[in-house]
Amino acid sequence: MNTYKALVVDFDNTLADVHTYRITSQVKQAIKQLIQKGYLFSIVTGKPFAGHIEEVCKELNLQTPQIVHGGAEIIDPQTQEILWAKYIDDVEVKEIIAHLLREKIIFCVEKGRNVYTSNGEIVSFYGDLINFKHVDSLRIRDIPKIVIPSSMNKFTESNVDILIEEMKGRYKDIHTIKGKFRDYYGFDITHLGATKQTAMFEYMKLLRLEKEKVVGVGDGYNDYPLLSACGVKVAMADAPKDLQVIADLIVPTQKENGLLTVIKTFFK
Repeated sequence: MNTYKALVVDFDNTLADVHTYRITSQVKQAIKQLIQKGYLFSIVTGKPFAGHIEEVCKELNLQTPQIVHGGAEIIDPQTQEILWAKYIDDVEVKEIIAHLLREKIIFCVEKGRNVYTSNGEIVSFYGDLINFKHVDSLRIRDIPKIVIPSSMNKFTESNVDILIEEMKGRYKDIHTIKGKFRDYYGFDITHLGATKQTAMFEYMKLLRLEKEKVVGVGDGYNDYPLLSACGVKVAMADAPKDLQVIADLIVPTQKENGLLTVIKTFFK
């Protein structure tokens, strides 16, 4: 019988409600008990560490490394030391920003404790615990991620597919991942070597974990790389079909405490 050692989960709509960022009391308690028994628990998210991820790490007293910015950084939640990172090339960042501004596409650049927006507006996706600045004040260095938010551009899936292919044709060292919010689509840009999959491989090296000992849980397009890196793949019931196809187990949604099923199944 396999003895699993680590549970790694996506944040939005897997661990926490996508709108309120809240984790149910039942899931909080189960995670705390999991950690007390000696298991490892980490969040693997497209979000920055600053803000809601930082707050959750404090609330749950997480000690293990956390993967943020869609796999561009692995961070120690206690010291906030960056343990591993893969940033977009500075020249490509400048070119991408110039291109998006010319095309009048709304975008965000994540860096440290700030989110720099092309229009200077607050983006609700990040919540209210992070600093927002205009992109004009951005110092282009060590940029983990650029986001084209679905909620502000209101692109259709076909619009986004065309844009992604265009970006890949222009910039050879980027990774793009599509996302959906309600009826609209957007996408994230990271370095080619910065995905949830590559970050998970680095995470397992840091903690000397075998892939077979790791259970991964996700609900979105950007969780395909995450699950691909894990020994056990779990998808939420409202995940896209592409994710459900590769899953070893499908559990109820976040609102229905799907993570409790995961914990009870693999970490008795």
